Amino acid sequence: MLKEIATDYGILFLTDEIELLREMEKRGEKVALVVTDANRDMDFSGISYAVEKTEELEQEDFERLYRRLAGLPWDILETSRCRLREMTVADVDRLYEIYEDASVTKFMEDLYEDREKERKYVEDYCKYIYGFYGYGIWIIEEKSSGEIIGRAGVEPREEGVELGYVIADAWQHRGIAFEVCSAVLKYIRKDIGAFVDNDERAFELPHVHGVDPEVGLQRLVEPDAFGDIDEGSAGPHGGVQGRILVVGVGDEFSEILPHQIGMFPQGSVCIQE
Repeated sequence: MLKEIATDYGILFLTDEIELLREMEKRGEKVALVVTDANRDMDFSGISYAVEKTEELEQEDFERLYRRLAGLPWDILETSRCRLREMTVADVDRLYEIYEDASVTKFMEDLYEDREKERKYVEDYCKYIYGFYGYGIWIIEEKSSGEIIGRAGVEPREEGVELGYVIADAWQHRGIAFEVCSAVLKYIRKDIGAFVDNDERAFELPHVHGVDPEVGLQRLVEPDAFGDIDEGSAGPHGGVQGRILVVGVGDEFSEILPHQIGMFPQGSVCIQE
């Protein structure tokens, strides 16, 4: 089976034939595997993304899958004044400008002194955190000017998933953090499938195939966001790529079971295993 799907960025191919997928990847095609009962137990090594229940996928899922395969950042959400999108290496210089202010780094770890190390860190973050989980800390842009004014989002932790943000000094005290973080909480409840409350209902995510246990970024950052909230990266687990999209990477495979989520005081969101 080979299916072509037109996206705004190019043609996305879906196939359930692993050898055909590998051949198409060598030609530079953007192609993902369709997981079926016939191929479910086959060798997925080297395959970055796979999907199942394709009839439940929407055009937005295909658009995002193409962008992930092409290394293009996702647009995440918009508020009345801001736009959130994934980080890119091109954002690093602006982040250094934001972090130069002492009020920004007072309650958090600074960026790497060596900008090339920071660029490598962002590159790895995009590959491993966005690529595995489908979420992370995102860039905040002011809509009217396009200026990058901070970062906000949720990140996987060993003990759960937490919300964090940082706002450039010139944009503080305008209600930006409240506006953006409120939208982030709504987004993770709706688009990631998390319930943000205290009743510990199941975290509604499909099972994940093909988890690389060696992946994980270790640097921790602690911003002053609603209180003591970590803006750290990492965790050794794989994750879903939005709705039904499934990650398949590396040579080691395991299954991630559904999690539970609760709302902590002061706005810290935690998904606990």
